[in-house]
Amino acid sequence: MKELNRVFSQYEVNEEYAKGSLRGIIGLLPLGTWLNEMFFNAVARLHQKRINEFVEEFAKDLENVNSQILNQDYLSSEEFYDFVYSIIKKVAVTRNQDKKDKFRKLLIQQIENPIVSDHIEVFIELLSRIEEAEIVILEEVRIRSSTLNGLHSKVFRLETERKKIKNIMQKESDLSSKGYANNLPSVMKSLEEKDKELTEVNDQIFYADKEFNQIRLQYGNERVIFYLATLASKGLLIKKPVPKGNSIIGFENIYVITNYGKNFLEFIREENNNVTL
Repeated sequence: MKELNRVFSQYEVNEEYAKGSLRGIIGLLPLGTWLNEMFFNAVARLHQKRINEFVEEFAKDLENVNSQILNQDYLSSEEFYDFVYSIIKKVAVTRNQDKKDKFRKLLIQQIENPIVSDHIEVFIELLSRIEEAEIVILEEVRIRSSTLNGLHSKVFRLETERKKIKNIMQKESDLSSKGYANNLPSVMKSLEEKDKELTEVNDQIFYADKEFNQIRLQYGNERVIFYLATLASKGLLIKKPVPKGNSIIGFENIYVITNYGKNFLEFIREENNNVTL
């Protein structure tokens, strides 16, 4: 706890010299007193208030932590100090209580089951900027990504097989019309079975997309489109062309989650098991 207190108090100490110099410069300007109050005193009080409230809640959470199982080497490491410092900086400028709760849970999580990742600093920054709706949509895309990708690939395969059967059926039909021996009934049955398979797969695609429609109804289609594009700009999603039938232009773009996106979701989960991202 002493080490943690030192890290928490470091946030205010490290910036005091720079703030003092800037206060002096602003004090020479017209309305300098008002500006100093606004930019330093009021802002500093607000930031400190947020940090204090965060630390109070964090202290309550610590009461439920089993100190016997903690990795003391990690808790004394620069890596952990950097993690705490990054969290505190974000808490100071965060109004949203849900995000502050997530930061607190992340800190407890990192104390109990440290995550080893080169992306931790980036993930903390990302969490401070991402909206809750984006997290919901990202998780939904993660669930749907592998399913839809596999289903579209299956449609492509079935359409290709169906085209081959149609070509065979045409030849068998020609033989039948000329009175030659043929396998037309068997080929027609194969085509019927292939059509049935295609219908079943297309139904699965429809219902998978229908489930995502619940997200569209919840947030509105335009907002979902915006969030998908925003998640893609952050590298959490990527547009991937997938086959749609077997025509020359039979492709469509769907959003699938990236490994980076999967790692981010793993990072913000309330429970982890010493994972390496």
